[in-house]
Amino acid sequence: MLNFQMERNRRMILIQVYAPTLEASVKEVDIFHDQLTETTEAWHPKYKDYFLILGDFNCQIGGRKIEEDMVIGNYVYGKETNRNGWKFLRWCEQQKLKIVNTFFKK
Repeated sequence: MLNFQMERNRRMILIQVYAPTLEASVKEVDIFHDQLTETTEAWHPKYKDYFLILGDFNCQIGGRKIEEDMVIGNYVYGKETNRNGWKFLRWCEQQKLKIVNTFFKK
């Protein structure tokens, strides 16, 4: 995690992650998401205008459902969302975060 002092009372929080792969156990994936939730909840409410989580989430997000349009954009790869993708998608919904790379055409 990096915490940058920006303008007077503004900060930018960057969290870099590398999530477990599909070969990891469900328990390992759950531990990763628990740690990410703990970190996010400590910083996101204070600095949500300048808050980014980036890295490799080792997941695939397929087509979106209408109710997911606040989290997923129009530009996804593949047709199927894998196990890690579902976990990450639900986590983003709970944290009120967007999967930003799905909002821009590659």
